[in-house]
This record gives sequence, structure tokens and C-alpha cells, in this order.
Amino acid sequence: MTDLDMTPRPLEDQIGPLIDIWAKVGIRLETLTDEIRAQRRQQAAEYEDISYRPLQPLQFVGSAAPAVLPVFCPLGWHWAVQAVVCNGLSGTDSMTVYRGAAPSSAVPQNELGILTPATPMLHRGRTGMLLDAQQSLVLGGTLTGGSTYTINVDMIAVSDRALCRFLM
Repeated sequence: MTDLDMTPRPLEDQIGPLIDIWAKVGIRLETLTDEIRAQRRQQAAEYEDISYRPLQPLQFVGSAAPAVLPVFCPLGWHWAVQAVVCNGLSGTDSMTVYRGAAPSSAVPQNELGILTPATPMLHRGRTGMLLDAQQSLVLGGTLTGGSTYTINVDMIAVSDRALCRFLM
């Protein structure tokens, strides 16, 4: 067909290229759909790798310090401790929080922070208190002999494979 020739093309000639275009669009849409489904599966797996887990509160008598929380981070995981709160502190009490696995871990290089009656909560940010596998919190300090203390801990459990992503 020339510019001067106004004769319409046969219908088959006009539909052929459109069918090719729509076939290509359909294949691309199918590819995009598959990519979105794969991304959603990956996100679902990531949600299982990072999860909030509050620990059961621990009560102990001050004379029992240093005390170790009776729950340890399992192999293949890390705990990002979000907050440690101590109820029952009074007067000149001070409770030092350490990272470790036994009372012998209550040494300065493992210290995470000190709780007092004026500051009974310890929060060092989302990633400020990481515990590795087989670690827990060790609690010590200067405590009144007969008082009962309650420790509440909020933490996020992070699998080994998600740790780098969590720290970003």
C-alpha cells in the first residue's frame, strides 16, 4: 500500500503482527507473575527466620546473684535482645547485665549495661545486644539480700542465614 493507494490491507496482514505482540506480552506477564510468586515465597521464608520472642519472666532472690537466665539461644540462631527490665530494684541496688553462659561470665568484658532504681530498663537499640548460640544473659551486681527481683526480656530471634540482612 502506497501513500496514495487507499486500498485497505487484507485483515490477515493486520492481525498477524498484533498476535505476535500479544503473545510476547503474555509471555512477559507470565514471567513477571512467576518472579512475584518467587519473591513472596522468599519473603515468607524470611519471616520465619526473624521473629519476636518474649522470654518468660525470671524471678530470683538478690542473694542468688549472679544468676543466669535459664533459657539459652539455640544453635543456628542469634538473639537480638531489645530490652531488659528489672522490677524490684530499690535504694542502692544495681544489677549488671552480662552476655554469657555461666555465672563466671560476669566479668567486665561481657558487660552489657547496669540497671538501677532510676534506670530499671536497658535498651541498646535493635542490634546493640546480640547473643550468639549457647549464650544467655547473666545478672549480677549489688543487690539487697532478701529482695525478690523480676527480670523481663524482649528479644528477636534471628537465624544464622538472616543475620546479615537483619544487621543492615
